[in-house]
Amino acid sequence: MNKKAFSIIEMVVVVVIIGVLACVAFPIYQHNVHKTKYGTLMSIARATADANEIHYVTHNTYTTDLKDLHITLPEDSSVTSELTIETDDHSSYVLVSRSDLPKNKYIVYQKYSENFPLEAHCEAEIGDTNANWLCKTGLQGKLIEGSITPNYNTYVISGVGNGSIRTISEILENIKCEDKENTGNKFCEVIVNDFSSVTKVYCKDKNNPSTCSYTTYKANGSQSICYGKAANYVDGECVANKKGSYQKSYDANGNLTEYLCNNYTNGSGCYALGEEQYDPNGRHLAARNRYCIEWNANGECIAYQQGAGNDHFGMFSDNHKLWVRADCDEVDINGVCSSYKGGRVEEWDYSDDGQTLVYHDNTCSSLSMDLTCSSYSKYKTTTYSYNDDGTRTESTCESTFAENVRCSTRNTWSYNTNNSETARVGIGCASFDSNNNCTKYKPQTSAYRTYADDGKTVTSRTGVICNSYTGLNCTGGWKVTYTPYENGQENKAGETVTTCQNFDIYQGKCLD
Repeated sequence: MNKKAFSIIEMVVVVVIIGVLACVAFPIYQHNVHKTKYGTLMSIARATADANEIHYVTHNTYTTDLKDLHITLPEDSSVTSELTIETDDHSSYVLVSRSDLPKNKYIVYQKYSENFPLEAHCEAEIGDTNANWLCKTGLQGKLIEGSITPNYNTYVISGVGNGSIRTISEILENIKCEDKENTGNKFCEVIVNDFSSVTKVYCKDKNNPSTCSYTTYKANGSQSICYGKAANYVDGECVANKKGSYQKSYDANGNLTEYLCNNYTNGSGCYALGEEQYDPNGRHLAARNRYCIEWNANGECIAYQQGAGNDHFGMFSDNHKLWVRADCDEVDINGVCSSYKGGRVEEWDYSDDGQTLVYHDNTCSSLSMDLTCSSYSKYKTTTYSYNDDGTRTESTCESTFAENVRCSTRNTWSYNTNNSETARVGIGCASFDSNNNCTKYKPQTSAYRTYADDGKTVTSRTGVICNSYTGLNCTGGWKVTYTPYENGQENKAGETVTTCQNFDIYQGKCLD
C-alpha cells in the first residue's frame, strides 16, 4: 500500500487558511468581548440611575453620593473603576467605565435632566478604532458633536439623539483666565472645565484666600459667585464663614439675583439679609433688606426688627419706568412688610424714540401699600422739551412742603446739541396763596453761556439779576453782566455791565 504525506505547499496553504480565519475571527471575538464587558457598564449605570430616580421621588432631588442609594454593585474592581453621579442645574447623569476597557465609557441620563433626559450615550476615545467600532457599529450609536470626556467621541445609543453637547457648551468655550498670574500677587486659574460648567478662581492676593472669588458658569447661562472674604468655596459649594456670605446667580434668561448675608451673630443666624434682582439689561427689578433679631436652631430668622428694612420695586414698559424704595414700618413673622412708613419714588416717562419727557424724584413721608405718596418730605419734577435743532430745555419744580406740592423753586436749563448747558434760569417763590400759586418771587441770578464748536469750551458768560419782581415780572430792571472767556478762562478785564427793562430770560438777551 502506498502512503502519501502532505506536501509542503499543502501545509503552507492550510496555515495560510488558518491565519486568515484567525485574522477574521479574532477581531470578531475581541469585539464580542468588548460588548460583553460594556454590557456590565450598562447594567451598573442603569441600576444606579434607577435608584437615583427613587431617591428623586422621595427627596425631590437627585443625589451625587452612592451612599444615599439603596443599591448593591458588583465587587469587581475593574467594573467600578469610574462611577460618577453628576447632578446640577444643567443635567443629571451616571457615568461609568472599566479599567480593562479603558477606551470606552457609558453614560445614562436621568429622567428629569434638562439635557438628554432618558438618553444613553457611548463614549469612545478619538483615534481608537475598536472603541469607536463598539459605539458606532456594535451598539448602533449615532455620533453627535462634543463630549463630556475630553478627546472622546459621543454616540447616542438610546433616546431621541438630537442633542449636541458642543452646542450646549458653546457658552463656556470663551471662559478662561488670560494669565495664571497677571501682575504681582494677582492670580487667576480655571479649576473646573467640562461641558456643563466652568469654574475659575481669581485672587487679588494669591496668598490671601479672603481676596479670592470663585465664579461658576453653567451651560444653561446661569452663574454663581462665591467671595472668599465672606465664604469658603468647598467642593463646588459656597459655604458661609462667620462673617457671612455673598453670592450671585443668573437664571437662564440672564436675570441676576444677589444674596447678601452679613454679620453672623455667634453663628446663630444672619443679622442683615439682602437680595437684589436685575434683568439682563442691568435694570433693577427688585430688592429686599431685613434685620433679624431672633433665630431658630437651624439659623433661620423667626423675628425681625420693626421699623427697619425696605423693599425695592422696579416696573418697566416701553415708555415708562418706575422705581420705588419702600421703607418698612411693620414686619411680620415671614419677613414681609405689612406697612410702610415712607420711601422714595422715582418715575420716568419717555417718548417713542426714547427721549425723557418727565422725571419725578419724590421722597414720601407717608407711603401706602399700593406705593402711592400721600405726603412728601421732598418733591421734584422735571419736564423736558426738545427743539428741531436737537437742543433741549429742562424745567424743574421743587418743593419741601410735606402736605401739599408747592413749587418753591423753579429752575430752567437749556442745553446745546452736545448736551452742554447754555443757560440757567432760577426763580424762587417767597409766598403762596390758598391754591398754592406763587404770589411773590425771590430775586434770582441766571447765567447764559456760549460755547466753541467743540461744545465744551466756554467762550462767554452772561449773568442777569432782576432787582425786584411783581409776580413773574421784573419791575426793578435787569442788571446784565457780560464776561468774555479766553482759552476757557474768564477775562475780567473785558467784562461789561448794562441794564435794561425788558429781558428775554430764556434767550439771555435785552429786548430794548
